[in-house]
Amino acid sequence: MRWIDGNEINIKAYTGESLCEKLATEICNNDIDQWLNCDDFIQVACFLIDFDTELTMGGDFHIS
Repeated sequence: MRWIDGNEINIKAYTGESLCEKLATEICNNDIDQWLNCDDFIQVACFLIDFDTELTMGGDFHIS
């Protein structure tokens, strides 16, 4: 499986929590374009983590 930085990764070597922690620490170091080259479930996790971080840091989210 291709990781955000382009390297291969065995996600079975991680727990769900440790994989989310790895994603959270690495998504800010990579462009969104790189996220889009990953498998769908990694893309979704990246966007959810980014969204949660934005809200936690005081960002405003409005649905029109």
